Amino acid sequence: MLIDNKLRVFSAKVFLPATLLILISIHSGAVTNSGDSTGTIGSHPAKSRKLDALKSVGLAKLDKLKQVQAEPSEQEDNIPAISNVPVRFSGYVRGFMQYRNMDSFYQDMYGGSRNIAINGVNPVTRNQDGFPEPFMMLKAEANPTSRTSVVVEYYFDNQMTGQKSDSGRQALIYRLLNFKGNINSNFGTFTLTAGGGVNWAKQSPMTLWNYQYREDLFERWPWQPQGKSAGRYASQYEEKNIAVDNRWGRAGTQGFILEGSGLPGGFGFMTVYGKTDNSGGFRSYVQTSNSPVKNFFSGRVYNNALGHEIGVNYFMQYGFTNAQQLKPESQKILTADFKIRPRNLNIYLEAGAGSYMSPDYKEKWSEAVNLKVDVDKKVLRFPLTVTMYSIGSSVVNVNSNVLNSSVPFVQPSYPTPDKLFGATDLTTFPGVITELGQQTNNRRSLELQGGQTFGNFKFTIGYGLSQEIENKYNIDPRYNQVDFQHRLNAFPRSRFGGSTGIFQNMLGPYGSIVGMYRRTFERVMITDTDVNYKKSFNTLDLSLKYKTNIFNKELVVLNYTTFNSAQDKLSAVPVFSNDAFVKYLYNELTAFYSIGKKVTLVGFAGVEKVNANNRTQLVDDNGDLFNAQDYLSTAKKETGKSRDQFGKGFGLGIDYDFASNAGLYVRHRWFDHKDQNFKRDVFKGQESSVEIKIFF
Repeated sequence: MLIDNKLRVFSAKVFLPATLLILISIHSGAVTNSGDSTGTIGSHPAKSRKLDALKSVGLAKLDKLKQVQAEPSEQEDNIPAISNVPVRFSGYVRGFMQYRNMDSFYQDMYGGSRNIAINGVNPVTRNQDGFPEPFMMLKAEANPTSRTSVVVEYYFDNQMTGQKSDSGRQALIYRLLNFKGNINSNFGTFTLTAGGGVNWAKQSPMTLWNYQYREDLFERWPWQPQGKSAGRYASQYEEKNIAVDNRWGRAGTQGFILEGSGLPGGFGFMTVYGKTDNSGGFRSYVQTSNSPVKNFFSGRVYNNALGHEIGVNYFMQYGFTNAQQLKPESQKILTADFKIRPRNLNIYLEAGAGSYMSPDYKEKWSEAVNLKVDVDKKVLRFPLTVTMYSIGSSVVNVNSNVLNSSVPFVQPSYPTPDKLFGATDLTTFPGVITELGQQTNNRRSLELQGGQTFGNFKFTIGYGLSQEIENKYNIDPRYNQVDFQHRLNAFPRSRFGGSTGIFQNMLGPYGSIVGMYRRTFERVMITDTDVNYKKSFNTLDLSLKYKTNIFNKELVVLNYTTFNSAQDKLSAVPVFSNDAFVKYLYNELTAFYSIGKKVTLVGFAGVEKVNANNRTQLVDDNGDLFNAQDYLSTAKKETGKSRDQFGKGFGLGIDYDFASNAGLYVRHRWFDHKDQNFKRDVFKGQESSVEIKIFF
């Protein structure tokens, strides 16, 4: 109770006052009174004296407002005293510890053979390991009036982030420091979001969006919601996708978001202004480095009066390539979208055009078209989703659902020609093998997904076919590559990092690994010198689910398999022969068994197989990379060896829900990876994690 009272006082004095006053002013200004013909705060003497008092005492001393005397007024009853507004608190506290023990490992692996991390930070070196995990989330909500609401959210990072020489520790705000105000008027509902952290925004797939990668259920994630573990696993059996925090379907921005809904005639709007993750910080304009100096504006206007929704979307990021030279750079996208729901169908169409311009890339416009049709099982006796898209190479927006495979100039540090696709570039993936539902520019694609249920057995099958619109080899030979994602042991691999941590390109023993948030990609260079083809890609997914009871306890088994191929010609089916530049196979099996109301056992097993042909990067018998001269020798190229990888992983875990709002989660994973030919590409180890999470 004492802590709760202190939190209430602290919130009333620090978290909420400024936002409350703005909303109260807006609300009271919309209320007319016979004694106040203008309906504005400034026309009322009592309110004017209150505002003068606010200016004199400052926000840090709002508790002294009680001493300010004002003349009584009928309208004054609509303005509650700030200290009397009830504040509701919620959130969680989370401790997450990991320990990794490696028998063999990459030489540039962060931490070497053994490493420990607490909430994503090494407690000895104070360096990040993988990605810093929030140890606390605090959410404060209040309703100053019946028509207004205020929400403040704080995520706090691990406090042990000071340098070795620091005498103490510093607590850093993690990712999110959001202030959100809402007012519901007779004209519509308006919401303003602002703050110094990340403001998550979602507009349309081509303009402002964030692709949600498929995640396995064995790993624990910071955003997992409150609830029984067994219920979460059972819901995955029922649903198509694994539930994640809705922020991960949104783009991270800094600045301001203004939204309006329920406007006359069924209209609504959304505008976002500020910064994205590749446009530099707010003080980049005063820096002397080559950091970019860019802002962005995004807007959407829509109407849903007839039960369908029609909208117009615009995204523009503009500015300069760096803080010194101030050479102009811009990204523009304009689209219209339609959500139509005829009988037994859901149709979504977004169509428009986009352009990119920089000192090294002349502005051009290309098409951006995405069509998705969901067919109800009443039509075909099974649900079917058909997706088609055509996205030109000039549609460049890494803050959308579209991966960038064509323009390597949108990275946070503008590159020079010798550093194209360099260590800082995490935004460009030429020749990327995508997941079903994921899009990339310079590509045309067709995808089909359908499934059926037989008793307690469910299956879903997916098929994807895509091809480049143009091969950019003539622009730069480094475009001629295939990028694929390592899905097996994705989280442990992403924490290997390099000597300076995560979020890097050119990692690993051959400089081919790209480290991302909780996942890694690998680049495979194609060595053809006669390039007159467009790379083509095939995907085949199969998901199997089964639920049964053993000893009156529920067992859920999930199996997921995907096969991908990339080759030099269009193929109706995936290519299983050596004609494929890269072939990728992944199989994952997870099982969840509830041995009691509070205890669930978790199991995981997975394998990964990757093969490349002799038209890709090769090594000699010692595992050393060929040089440029070797590729000119027919004899050497015939004896060279390409990638031949195999990896596996096994895991066991236990979830203990010791209270309705708290749980203990233990995981242990064994994993290894070996390339038969690229001999330095090998690692083997195990990793344990213990998490305790308490919601309040």
